[in-house]
Amino acid sequence: MIGPVARNRVMNLLHDRAALVLSFVLPIAFFSIFASIFAGSGRAATRRPRVAVADADSSAASRRLIAALQAEPSLALLTAPSADHPPPFTPESAERAVRVGQVSVALIIPKGFGETPIRFGPGAGGPKVLVLADTSDPVAPQMLAGLLQKAAMNAMPSAMARGGISEIDRWSGGLTADQKAVMERRLEELDRSTTAGGAGGAGGTGGGAGGLIAVETRDLLGEKKKNPSVALLASGLGVMFLLFSAAGAGGALIEEAESGTIDRILATRVTMGSLMGGKLLYLTGLAVSQLTLMF
Repeated sequence: MIGPVARNRVMNLLHDRAALVLSFVLPIAFFSIFASIFAGSGRAATRRPRVAVADADSSAASRRLIAALQAEPSLALLTAPSADHPPPFTPESAERAVRVGQVSVALIIPKGFGETPIRFGPGAGGPKVLVLADTSDPVAPQMLAGLLQKAAMNAMPSAMARGGISEIDRWSGGLTADQKAVMERRLEELDRSTTAGGAGGAGGTGGGAGGLIAVETRDLLGEKKKNPSVALLASGLGVMFLLFSAAGAGGALIEEAESGTIDRILATRVTMGSLMGGKLLYLTGLAVSQLTLMF
């Protein structure tokens, strides 16, 4: 009797449109929504964040740093808003690009960056850059901060050497004029070889103020929030609870059909379209109220 019982259940399912929707349409809707939310999270390679760079210094050191970052396969570096707008990014336009979602993060190289020697040790007062971040992409500013240290080590060896020479001059009792002249010539040769050969070698990665470059990160979209990650979490959970509400409404519709409530309602002047429209209006208002309360 197993076969006839299974056949009976299949026939009941085929004649119950609401059960068919819950069995096949609703799972596809769940899958599609969550797949679009988490699209790309299972890829083997990390997504390349789009980075807008504004060079307010325009020095040889800043240009070498930008060239080294452009050579990084993990970043999509943009020096201008688009190919149709050749003027380069300014700090203002770079900030605007982050706010409107054109890029994930912006790098601002301030005036005087190239003139500031690299100093070693915490709080040494070396060159600084500003990173403008977007709360919705917490990975991009961390990745950029680490790659900045690598790029500085690869592309600015003369700046590192000058920092070391200044420490030697400070703690060794002072270098002679001839020694400084020889070292300066060697540093100029190092600059020329770096420019000709590009950024090479394997540099280590670090972040924050403890690296070769001090990185100040400012969250543009979360400046007035005490905990901006909560807003991001609320939006994700809101979608989930809306799906639960939709599933509950579908279950209630099946119960009304089985108990005969829908038949009694349709016996009045209410049509199926009016009934479904009223339910949709109620659930929409309920969903808006839930999200408003949650945020």
